[in-house]
Amino acid sequence: MLARLAELQKDWRAQAQPVLDIGIGLNTGVASVGNMGSSMRLAYTAMGDAGKFGRRVWRALIRNTARELSSANPLIKHCEAIEYSYANST
Repeated sequence: MLARLAELQKDWRAQAQPVLDIGIGLNTGVASVGNMGSSMRLAYTAMGDAGKFGRRVWRALIRNTARELSSANPLIKHCEAIEYSYANST
């Protein structure tokens, strides 16, 4: 993704267009993810310690010049599946 973005940025600069940049923050852990709230206010979010820490990882990218930052367990690349379940949507 970063390699492709670098190509796009080069093209945008050559065309005197605004340049988009990204940062990638990664964290692993257990979290509840989905649409949460009420009928008056509903938002897609992640709740739990893993989500909170993931937000801190992302904020660290903003404050620093890093392009990628990961707090993920190095063993995650050996995982074959991610466990998930669907909550009752009533």
